[in-house]
Amino acid sequence: VWLAPWLLVTMLLDWVSVRTFQLLLPLVGEWQATLGSSLGSSYYGCLLYGLLYSLTCVIAYAPASAAAAVSFSVKLQQHGFMLSQLEGFDVHEAKCTVSADRPILEAEIAAVYDEIDDLPLSVALDSTEEAWPRLTPPAAEGEQLLQESNVLRSAAVRSVTSYPSVAECLELFNADVRGPLRRATLRHCGGATDLPLATCMQAFLPFWLFLLSSNFLSYDGYGSLRSALKAEGYQSVLQLYAADCVFVLLSLATMPTTFPLLLRMLHWGFQSTASLATRIVVMSLAAVLPFTFSFTLLGAAYGCFTGMLINGPKLSWLVLFIFLCALSLCPWYAIYFHDRLATRFIIPTS
Repeated sequence: VWLAPWLLVTMLLDWVSVRTFQLLLPLVGEWQATLGSSLGSSYYGCLLYGLLYSLTCVIAYAPASAAAAVSFSVKLQQHGFMLSQLEGFDVHEAKCTVSADRPILEAEIAAVYDEIDDLPLSVALDSTEEAWPRLTPPAAEGEQLLQESNVLRSAAVRSVTSYPSVAECLELFNADVRGPLRRATLRHCGGATDLPLATCMQAFLPFWLFLLSSNFLSYDGYGSLRSALKAEGYQSVLQLYAADCVFVLLSLATMPTTFPLLLRMLHWGFQSTASLATRIVVMSLAAVLPFTFSFTLLGAAYGCFTGMLINGPKLSWLVLFIFLCALSLCPWYAIYFHDRLATRFIIPTS
């Protein structure tokens, strides 16, 4: 119920953020021109340009991040309320629209767990007819037992049998709701912080389409190849497209982890405190930090790569680029492949 509306609204806000970023692109061009007069296309100039580019993305994605923080807060509250209701379920405290129907409903529930309608097991044995007395056919015996089930369920007869009482049957029903039903709900709906990878990729669909159109069709938004090469300092179209391909790959590594990181941060904050003021502070930080973290990694790694692409490889910058790439992949692997990560360290027992 929660996921589909959130995905549609998030895709809409992502489109709004992309359009906002397009409006801010001239500002990025002015910053780049200012950097060109001081740092040029040096290693530090490329790194600083990548960081300024990512800062612009953070500003553009402010509406999407704020809406995600509010939506995830509601989602965590609803998820926690559902699990708490299942964990503490008691059929005696369940509300009934018509009070007179409660004994009927409890009798129906008890009939499922009292085992009175279960037919006895019969086993066929190979023997001569003379060896055994003629018994009642199993089908006839089953029909007789079903006819007598109402008698066995009466309070006077049930008390002298081994069948569970109505109260015991209702407790069995409570145990099924608190245990198997709750676990099945968790398997079907996922945990409080679970977000599928495909869903996170779809949430950034306008961003992916913008990357493809801006980088490969309009030459990074400059409109012509000559303008893009002159503004960004590349020496050939091959370098331009190599930088664009690396930017797309880095985006695939950093962006899908943004919403799961936001959700986990909110979950940790809500579990740590019950104060409304503190939760508002946590929501505000969660709306800013995950997007800032993802875009900063993206911009820094992209800046390192473009610096080496323009000025030539350098060991210190290569090490920094590899470190930033690994730092980007660690959350991606831990979030979406945590089950494999956990089972890899399980010691088998004999």
